[in-house]
Amino acid sequence: MLTNYGSTHEQDLYRVNTLRALGYDPYVMIYERPTAPKITRHLQRWVNNKRIFHTVKDFRDYAPMKKEVH
Repeated sequence: MLTNYGSTHEQDLYRVNTLRALGYDPYVMIYERPTAPKITRHLQRWVNNKRIFHTVKDFRDYAPMKKEVH
């Protein structure tokens, strides 16, 4: 599923949830990833990491880890 190509985060999330409800297992690809909003990259990680996607059912409950700087 292509994101960041003239779509909002809400539209992308709606499509992910619709595909899931229809029994599909979506895979998120980001158009122009370097310039994509951080939330779009978080959406991609949530969906494409199937352990997370099948465990955390709602994107609002997904908490991406922050990398520690040493």
